[in-house]
Amino acid sequence: MALNGFQEGFSVFRPPFFNGSDYTYWKTRMRVFMLSMDLDLWNIIKNCFQLPSKPTNEWSDLERKSFSLNAKAMNALFCVLNKNEFNRISSCETTFDIWRTLKIMHEGTSRIIDSKVNLLLHDFELFRMTPSETIDDMYTRFTDVVNSLKSLGKSFSSFDLVNKILRSLPKEWDPKITAIQESKNLNDYSLEELIGSLMTYEMTLLKHDEHDEHLNHLLKNKKVFELRTREYHLSDDSNDEDNEEDFEPLIDLNKFIKQKSKINNKLEQRNRPMKKKKAHQEEANYALMGFDNEVSNLTSLNYFEIT
Repeated sequence: MALNGFQEGFSVFRPPFFNGSDYTYWKTRMRVFMLSMDLDLWNIIKNCFQLPSKPTNEWSDLERKSFSLNAKAMNALFCVLNKNEFNRISSCETTFDIWRTLKIMHEGTSRIIDSKVNLLLHDFELFRMTPSETIDDMYTRFTDVVNSLKSLGKSFSSFDLVNKILRSLPKEWDPKITAIQESKNLNDYSLEELIGSLMTYEMTLLKHDEHDEHLNHLLKNKKVFELRTREYHLSDDSNDEDNEEDFEPLIDLNKFIKQKSKINNKLEQRNRPMKKKKAHQEEANYALMGFDNEVSNLTSLNYFEIT
C-alpha cells in the first residue's frame, strides 16, 4: 500500500522469492535473511551436513539439532523457488547441496566463474563517466560492476575504489580531483564520502552552467535585436533612394485623394448655410400656414356669432 507517494518495502518475515533471474541479487538477500533468522541456519548452508547413518533413536543431541536446522533451511529454500528452480534441486537432501546446485546453475563452475570475473575486471578497468551522465548515474553503473565482482569472489579495497572513481571523471573535473587529492588522505577516505563531495560539486557546476546559459541567451537576443534594427534602417534607406520612381503613381494618387477630400469639405461648408436657410424658410412657411388657419378659424367663428 502506498502512503503519500511512498511504497512499502519487502516483508522482514518472508524470504525473497527467486524466479530464475538476477541470481546475484537474490543470493545476497537470501543470505542476509538466513542470518537474521538464525546464525546456525547459515552455518548449515555453508558447511556440509552429513546425515547420520545410524537410526534416529541413536542420534545424539547435536545430531538432532543439526538435522532440525537443516530441515528448517531446506523448507525456507523450497518456499522461495519457482517450479523450474525447485525441480533442479528437489533431489538434494541437504541445504549445502541445494545452495551449491543453484550456484553452479546460475554462476557456473569455477572455470566459468573465472571467465566472468575476467570480463567484469575488463569492464572495471575501462570504466569511465560519460559526458551525459550525472554522478548518481555513474555511481549506479560502478556499483553494479563492483557488486557483480564481489558476488563472484573478487573484492576491492576502499582505496582502490576511490582512486578508480577519480580516474574515471572527465577533464572538467580536474580542479575538484586535485583539491581532493591534496586535502584528503585517500587511504582513510571512504567511497561514500567521495560520492557525496562529487554530488555537491556537481550541483555547483549546474548552477554555473544555468547562469552562463541565461547570460548567453540574453547576449544572443541583444545581438539579434541589433542586427534586425540595422537591417531595418538599411532597408528604409535603400527604399527611399532606389524606389522613389516606383512610388510616384502612389504619391500622385494620395495627392488626388487629399485634394478631392478638401473640395468635398469646402462644398459641404458652402451648403450648410443654404441648408440652414432653407430649413428656416420651411419653418416660417409652416408658421404662416398655421397663422392663416387660425385667422380663418377666427373669422368663421365671428361670422357665426354675428349672424
